[in-house]
Formats: sequence, structure tokens, C-alpha cells
Amino acid sequence: MEPAPQAPAPPPPDRPRPDTSGSLWPAGMPPLTPARPAATPAPAADVPDREPGIWLVTSADLPSARTLESRLRQQGWTLHRRQVLRNLGMVVSTFRLPDGTTDEDARALVATIRPEAVQAPNHRYLPLGRAGEGRIYAAELMGWPADRTGCGDSARIGVLDGALPQSHPLLARTALHPVLPAGMPGGGEDHALAVASIFSAPETGLVPAARLFWVPVLRRQNDAADTLAHWVLDGLDWLAGQQVQVINLSLGGPPNALLEVAVKQLIARDIVIVAAVGNQGPDHPPLYPARFPAVTGVTAVDAALQVFRDANQGDGVDFAAPGVDLWLPRTDGHAYQSGTSWAAPHVAALIAWYRAATHATASATHQWLINHVQDLGRPGPDPVYGHGLPRFSGTCSRPGH
Repeated sequence: MEPAPQAPAPPPPDRPRPDTSGSLWPAGMPPLTPARPAATPAPAADVPDREPGIWLVTSADLPSARTLESRLRQQGWTLHRRQVLRNLGMVVSTFRLPDGTTDEDARALVATIRPEAVQAPNHRYLPLGRAGEGRIYAAELMGWPADRTGCGDSARIGVLDGALPQSHPLLARTALHPVLPAGMPGGGEDHALAVASIFSAPETGLVPAARLFWVPVLRRQNDAADTLAHWVLDGLDWLAGQQVQVINLSLGGPPNALLEVAVKQLIARDIVIVAAVGNQGPDHPPLYPARFPAVTGVTAVDAALQVFRDANQGDGVDFAAPGVDLWLPRTDGHAYQSGTSWAAPHVAALIAWYRAATHATASATHQWLINHVQDLGRPGPDPVYGHGLPRFSGTCSRPGH
């Protein structure tokens, strides 16, 4: 199928605005980051930050998961689903709680039965983009060559996002892995299409030669979209087995202990995780997974290299990238859009290109990015721009030193 021609951008505005008896944890559980009271972001008004009445608990293997289920069933808990996440090294049991059970009640009961278990609510994670107005500038701002035909050859990029439109040309080099229950409507199509286009849209994509490994985790919720921690875990487990060099998460929500374990397992496999830092404003508590120490958090800047006014700030910001007033596709055409959702794939694309071209480790790639940043804000790393704007160097087949 020939790709549809790109819609021309209107003139920019004046203001740029599974069964095993052996343990799945061969080296034991990774240590968790100590909890900090200010870490949990306040949910938007009348929108809970988790799926009500649901609790997630890890086990080392299926026999111990079944034993735990038996003990909790005696207390009125009901098993909702069980995930054997072999690549992430965990069995996750999802329980429905008895009416009136608080987080403290659930946590205390599980700790009594299985002190070593990692447990958490089934948190919700939201896409981090919005409509806006602006101009075409992103690739040039980061120093990408005008002709990127071969950029990303042999790169493998994992993405957790919304559902891509069926029969879209972007699906030609995309492997899909569904995780939502059969019959559940997927959501976030506009968000997903924008993210995918940054990677591989004809003519405008940064790494059009890359392969995308796509997990549509967003469900439709009235006029919005969100996902749940257990679907995110399903998707990350699949991506861990796809030899991806980087995973893009343009999603954000509360800290979740099981998600942190999954992140640590992926980092141990030398997979880079890139996440948007969020659009709740500079004074808002940090969002996760971007705030996890091992995750590369990305904020958004505009064509004048000024930070997005609604971007979260703090220790979770590692780099800055274009994300304000970008001309991006939607299912009904094109629109200018803003948000850290769009900044994250710009950094993920740069990482994927560099790793594919050099076979560098995640650590070496991180250092290369730091060595090739344009410092923004105050000198050195800061909580607004992180290290700064990473820039392309070299050619598509041979990165600069």
C-alpha cells in the first residue's frame, strides 16, 4: 500500500507556543526504591488513580501463588486473574477485595501471609499528550539529517501505548501484541498514531527503518483513555522477549511496586526505558515510571528551547526534547499537539538509532547522550531540563564520537 501523502501544515501562529515449580526469581527480588511520602501524585478530581477494589501480589512461582490464593480466599478475597511473566521473573495474582477493604488492610494481610511479596493497587496510567498549536521543527532542532531513509536499520523499539488504526501504513513494520481482554474497546488511537509517526512515518519519521514492537495497552474510558498496571506488566513481559533496545512509555501515573520490579528486570537485560515526565505542572509530584531512578525521563521544549510550561519538574528529568506545538497526525487528519508524550519518542528514537548502529550497551549509550547534549537552563544537569537536549551526530550508519 502506498502511504497517504502528508497533509501540509498550516502556517504557524505568531506565538509559537503457564506452569513451573521452579522459582522465577533466580537472583532474588531486586531491591525497591524506598518510598517517599511526596511521591504519589494526587489524582484529578473525581478520577481515581487505581482500579477500585483490586490488589496485585507477586509470588516466586505458581505453587506459592496458589497457596497464597487459598489463604486469601479464606479472608473473602477472589482471584481475578493470574499472570506468569516469565521474562520479568514473576507471577502476579490480581485479586478482588472484599467490600470495605482499605489499602492498609490489604497490605497488612498479605504481609502477614507472605512477607516477601511485592504488592500494590492496580494503578491507572494515562497518556501524556494534548492538542495545541505550533510549527514543524523537531528533527532539525535535534540535528537529524534531512534524509533519514536508512536511520534505525536493525533498531528494535518497544512501545506501550494506544491502539493503532487498522490497515495503517505504519503497521507494515510493526509487530502487535494485544493485552486487553477480548471485546474491550481500545483507546488512545490519536495518541498512538502521533507517537508511532515520530518513530517511523514516511518522510517525517526519525528512524523509518526501525521495527516497532507495539503493545496497545490503553482502553477507552468514555471520552478518555487509560491503562492498568497489570496490562502494563503483560506488555513489558512480552517486550522483554523481543530483543528490543529501548522501550518508550508516553504514560504516567502513581508509583507501583510491581512496576518497579519489572523496570529493574528490564534494566538488568540491558534494555533502556524512556518515559514522559508528565504534564501536571512544575509543582506537581513526579509521575512514574519516569521517576524510577533507572528510567530515562524526558521533558518537552518548544522551538525556542523553552520548557513546556505544564511539564513536571524534578529529579526524574534526564533529558529534554521537542514536544511543544508539533504537527502530528490524528485519525481525522493532523493537528498541532503538545506534551511530554511527544518528547519521549524523540529521545527513544535517538537511543534506538545509536544502539543499532554501534551495538553499545545501555550505559555507554546514556553516556553518549550526555556527551552530545546542548545544555539548557542553568549550567549542568538541572530539574527543569535534565542534562539538556541530546543531538544527533554523524550519519545514519555511523554515529559521531
